[in-house]
Amino acid sequence: MKKTGMLLLCCALLLLSACGTAKNEPTTEMPQTTAETTEPAAQQRIAPDLTETQSAAEAQTTEEVFADATVSVREAEDTFDETNADFFTALSDDAQTQIVFTTDAAVRDFKVLALSDGDFGADEKMHFTTKVLYEQPQLTPDRPLVVTTVFYGLIPNNGISYVDKDGVTHTFAVDMSGEDGSLYLWEFD
Repeated sequence: MKKTGMLLLCCALLLLSACGTAKNEPTTEMPQTTAETTEPAAQQRIAPDLTETQSAAEAQTTEEVFADATVSVREAEDTFDETNADFFTALSDDAQTQIVFTTDAAVRDFKVLALSDGDFGADEKMHFTTKVLYEQPQLTPDRPLVVTTVFYGLIPNNGISYVDKDGVTHTFAVDMSGEDGSLYLWEFD
C-alpha cells in the first residue's frame, strides 16, 4: 500500500515538474527561471541599519535600496572566483552539481535550505521540513552565490528562502525539469 502511495506521489511530482516547466521557464538558450515578488516598486526601504560608529560617507557606500526582486537559479556554467561571487558547498558527494543564484535587486536574509519529508498536505499543497544549511545577510545583483550540491530523485531536496523589501519571507524549492534538466524555482509554504 505504501509503495502505491509513493508511486502516486512521484507521478504527481513529475506532472507538477512538467507543468511548472512549461509555465515558468523562459525559452532562451540558457534556461533560467525566476521567482518574483510582486509588491509595488514605490514602497522601498533602505538597509542595512547603520551602527553608531559609521560616518555619513560610510553610510552612503553601504546603503542598498531594496526593490521588487527576481531571484533566479541556473547551473553554473560561468567561471566564478572569490572576487566576483560567494561560495557554499551544501553536500559533499560524488555526483555534485554547481548551481548559481542571482538576483536583479537585493534581497535580505538569503538562506540555502535542505528540504526533506516532502508531502502534500490537507490543503493539497506541497510541504517540506527545512533545515538551514547556509545564510548570508543579503544576495545582491553584483555578487551571485555559487552552491555545490546534489539532487536526489524526483522530490526536491534543495531550497532557498529570502526576505523581500516588505519584510515577507519567501521559500522556494529548487527543482530540475524532467524534460531538459534545467533548473527552476517554485514557492511553497
